[in-house]
Amino acid sequence: MKWFDKWITNRAEKIAYKQMEEKEMNYINQSPKSARLGVDQGGLDSPAVRFKMFKASGGTIIETQIYDERKDRHVSGLYVITNDKNIGEEINKILTMESLKV
Repeated sequence: MKWFDKWITNRAEKIAYKQMEEKEMNYINQSPKSARLGVDQGGLDSPAVRFKMFKASGGTIIETQIYDERKDRHVSGLYVITNDKNIGEEINKILTMESLKV
């Protein structure tokens, strides 16, 4: 039943977040025009890419995770970086690949 509890909690948080956004939008729409000029409504609409890095013998393992709202699931990806490669450059490539998927 743990999965059900997590699912209910996530749904409740989403509903609360949407209600909070609607209240903010109503407040913004009622405020004077000069106060609305500084508001960026583009915000954080794009999904976040989360990274987890694990040390392994012979290299590093990078796990990425993106939440897909349309399908209501998390999409994971695994990447292996060997010790002979530069970790910074490889993470840059991974970030580029993940941002192209979104």
